[in-house]
Order: sequence, then C-alpha cells, then structure tokens
Amino acid sequence: MNPIRLPALVSALCLALPLAMPSWAAALAPASDADPLRFLPERFETETHTVRLAGQDHEVRLHVYRHLPYVARPVDVAYQSLDVKVPVAIDGRAVDASAAPIVLDITVGGYHSVNNAQGGGAMGMMPPGMPPPGAEGGPPPMGQAGAPAVPAGEGRGGQRSFTGGNGSRVDLALLAGYVVVTPGARGWDNQSADGRYFGKAPAAIVDLKAAVRYVRHNAGRLPGNPQWIVSAGCSAGGGLSALLGASGNSPLYEAELRAVGAADAPDHVFASACYSPITDLEHADMSYEWMYQGVATRRVKVDETVSRELAAAFPAHQDSLGLQGRAGFGPVTGARLASYMLQTYTQPSATAYLRTLGQAEREAYLVANPWIRWDGQQASFSFADYTVHVGPKKGAPAFDSLTLGTPENRLFGTATVDARHFTPYSLRRASGQADAELEPGLRQLVDMMNPMYFVAQQHPGMAAHWWLRNGSSDSDNAQSVMINLATGLENRGRDVNAALFWDGGHCADDDPQGMVDWIAQITGYRRPGR
Repeated sequence: MNPIRLPALVSALCLALPLAMPSWAAALAPASDADPLRFLPERFETETHTVRLAGQDHEVRLHVYRHLPYVARPVDVAYQSLDVKVPVAIDGRAVDASAAPIVLDITVGGYHSVNNAQGGGAMGMMPPGMPPPGAEGGPPPMGQAGAPAVPAGEGRGGQRSFTGGNGSRVDLALLAGYVVVTPGARGWDNQSADGRYFGKAPAAIVDLKAAVRYVRHNAGRLPGNPQWIVSAGCSAGGGLSALLGASGNSPLYEAELRAVGAADAPDHVFASACYSPITDLEHADMSYEWMYQGVATRRVKVDETVSRELAAAFPAHQDSLGLQGRAGFGPVTGARLASYMLQTYTQPSATAYLRTLGQAEREAYLVANPWIRWDGQQASFSFADYTVHVGPKKGAPAFDSLTLGTPENRLFGTATVDARHFTPYSLRRASGQADAELEPGLRQLVDMMNPMYFVAQQHPGMAAHWWLRNGSSDSDNAQSVMINLATGLENRGRDVNAALFWDGGHCADDDPQGMVDWIAQITGYRRPGR
C-alpha cells in the first residue's frame, strides 16, 4: 500500500488525542481531501427500522449513505457503487458502531448485475436482477424445490417454509449494532448502448473486491472495524461470498482492479457466510449428475448418455481433491462421498429436525416419509432414497448447457459474445469435435471464479472463519459442492461452521439470528451498552 497523508486537521486531532483512533484505523489512514473515494460521514439520511426478534419488536435508527462510488473509474456507477447503513440508536439508546463488525451484504443472484442506484437488495430476499420464478436463469415456480419459501404453513415439493418471525439477516445484524455495506455489482446481463457486454467474468468478483478495498481505504471515517469484514450472500451471491473469502489479495485480479480505479488497499475478508453457494462451476455438471443420475423424479427430460458420462467422470475428480473427513472419517473419495454426506450432514440434519417436533407431529412426518428410519433418537436413510426425496430440477448438463442457455454460460461470455462453453465436455459434445479445447485465457478465468481453486492452492489470503448453510432439499446444485468446500477449508485449518436446514430449499435459512450470533462469537464484539 502506498503511504497516505492525513489532512492537517485530522493529523492534529490524532496527535492531541492519540487514543481516539483505533490502531487499525491509523494503519489504514485515509487519503487527501481530493480523494475521489473519500467517505464523507456527514452526508447521511436518517431511517428508522422495526426489527422483530424472539417475538419482540425493536426500533433501530440508522444513518444511511446511498450510492457511493467505490471505484474511481467506474464502467457504470449505477452498478459500481454501494450503500452503508450504520445503527446510531436501538430502542431509544444511542449506539456507537465505530468499532463494530462490517457485514458486506452481497445481493447477487444468478450472476446477474445488481443496480445500486435502484436500491440494491437485502440478504435473504430475492436478489435484484433475478428473472422471475419459472423463467430461464431464475428460480423455479413457488413451492418447487429451490423456490423461495411459500408464504406460510407447509411447503410443497419436500420443503418447509421458514417463517420464524425474526427479521432478515441484515436487519438482525443492524439490531446487533453491526454496520452493513450493500454493494452493487456488474453481471453478465450488463450491455452498453453499442451492444458490448461489460459485466462478464470476472467483473462481479472484481467489483466486490473493490467494495472491500473502499471500506478499508476509508478506515476511521466509515464506521465499523475493517479488520472484521464479513461477506454474506446466497446462491450465486453465496458463491461470490465464498470466492471473496477464498481469494483475498490474490494478484490474479490486480489488473482488473487497477483498470476501474479500485482503492490501493487489501481486499481479504475476516469471515465469509455462504448460503446455497453456486460455485465450483467447472465440476458442477459432474457433481449434479453424480448425485441425481437415474433419479426417476427428474422434472425435465435429459439425455441419459450425457447424464451417465458426466456422473462417471465425477469420482476421479473427487479423488483428486484429497479431502479428509471430520471425526476420523478418513479420505472423502468418490466411493465414500455419499457415506460422508449422510453421516456428517444429511442424517444429523434430519435428526435435529425430528427432535424439534412433538410426538404426534413427528409420527405424522414419518408416516408421510416412510423412507426415513427413526429409532427414537436418530434418523437414518439411504442416499438413493434421499436423492429421490429431493428430486433434481435441472437438465444435463445443468450448468454448462449444450445450448448455451444458462446464467453460467453467459457469465463466461466476452465483450462481444454473450455466452460460451466453459467445460471441455460441453464444448466437445456441442461442437461434435472430440479434440476441441477451451479458448485461450478461459481456463484462468474459470479458476478466478472458483473458490476451490484457491482452497486447493492453500492461498494465504483465505478468510479465517466460514459459515456455510444449505437447504437439504436444494436441487439447484449438488449438495456435495458446499460439503467439499467445507471439507477443503477444514483441511486447511480454517474455522468452519457448516450445516443443512432439513427440507429447506435454495437459500433456505430458518435461523437468521444464527449468523449474527456467529459473528459476535468469532469477533468477540458486543454492542456497547448491552
């Protein structure tokens, strides 16, 4: 980082009051008055939110900063800007958030753009730019696996709705006294007036890294502790949160960051929260078919030859990861992955859910789901029965479509080409050329969008703490994707808190307060006055 000079007035204040600025703020001292990325703390609006927690309503008064450019040379400032929410009073009592954790609220869905000028979004809500339910690239219709939870009562398609009565994760974070930063970001759908695309990979992760750099660049002015930045998102946003957490300070992105005028500051995060992360895209087709190949409940017609070939290729990839399971399980190979998933994630999730039910309700659930065995204390079932219960929703290949019709195909397009194949299998199958190879440079681009690449490299900038969650009935991706990410991080000494919400769909969260409490645990932060 280049040396930075404080303005004279701030310098004088710091000399007079050496304890007024935390040590991290002094180390990342902000730049001159001419700085285009200077955060101006006096330019805020005031809002009051009502946040519900444990059956009680709480009033949170905020200072809100809107549409702040986080790069000096934005391609489009509508996307490359952010909002900041700072709690200043809770239930009528003043709050000082100057040293609070900072939640980076990633609202990307489907690798679409997020237009900050149009209001952004909030974690746990349908991301801005997401096509409507049932449309290509969007979520399935209400009630299907992977769909948003139905408004109330019992879900359909093997899912439960989550209506615990608490606020969103963002609102609960504000109630805890945390600062929330919500960035816009470019996506595959961005297109200029001349027809050129300007949000293809790696634009989204470059923008999120630039937002992190903006926060650190403004340490001591922008409230919150930049040593405690926690990224959070779901679906593609969960994948980007994982990528942000895995690739901190990687030089692979430096040229792109410099091109848009990102601040000269680190872009690693302290912790990463990832819900239903859509990631490891170059292997996602194989893992999806490994999990669902041959399941009769498939909702779309697939080419069984394609499905078998992809499924058969997955075990060798799984073996190559060299993962070791928890609690002395041993190698998580292709032959043992299903057993590991059952033992470590799916059966404990079912057990925890069944234990929450009253006897009559539990008996009714077991009658409706005879494939689950219950011995009075533990649930057990076969992997085959579990996959039938979930039911796949996508075709084959699920991500690198032979017709170039998925958001992921469009993610890897270029300035002049909307969509490209990003796996050798789909490229060769679609072209009919057995020796076809990916375009030069695309291989590295795919790596730059995959957190598992950085986990395998034992990248030193990986976040120390991880919160990973998925619904057990999410069929937007194979369950193995999150589980392999969790296992790889654990094998590299990271603190990982990973679990499934039983019968939850895509982006399910029946414990939004859990992430907020986890942040308090890993930071040791407690809101002053509590």
